[in-house]
Amino acid sequence: MRCLVHRKGATRAFPAGIPTCPRRTRASGSRCWCRATWDRYSYVLVGRPGAMAHAFGSSCHGAGRQMSRTQAVRETRGRDLVEELARPASRVRYQGRDTLREETSEAYKGRRPRRRVVEGADLARSVARLKPFLVIKG
Repeated sequence: MRCLVHRKGATRAFPAGIPTCPRRTRASGSRCWCRATWDRYSYVLVGRPGAMAHAFGSSCHGAGRQMSRTQAVRETRGRDLVEELARPASRVRYQGRDTLREETSEAYKGRRPRRRVVEGADLARSVARLKPFLVIKG
């Protein structure tokens, strides 16, 4: 049966050998992201067979909020998030302190359990870890 898959909160994670994958990734599987927050590592993943069997060729792509934007702003009042992010080889660009507060790392679920679940369900496997060095929030 032909169908259209709308992925809200997910990304395509096709395994190797799927004919609709771009030619450059057909042999290895499509690449997808498991993004974290601005102060944590993100991961590049490659689709696995379980993604087709269990999730319409999909995998999660973000950290997933555990706190609303309003709650995150309220709970980070009095903290200097720019100072917290100030470390060597890291830059932050933003418009308005509340805009930055909405994205505090505490507002998101931890990345490790999510990545373990994705790998354990055979949706995708990690192939690279990415360290953020520039954060832009507008």
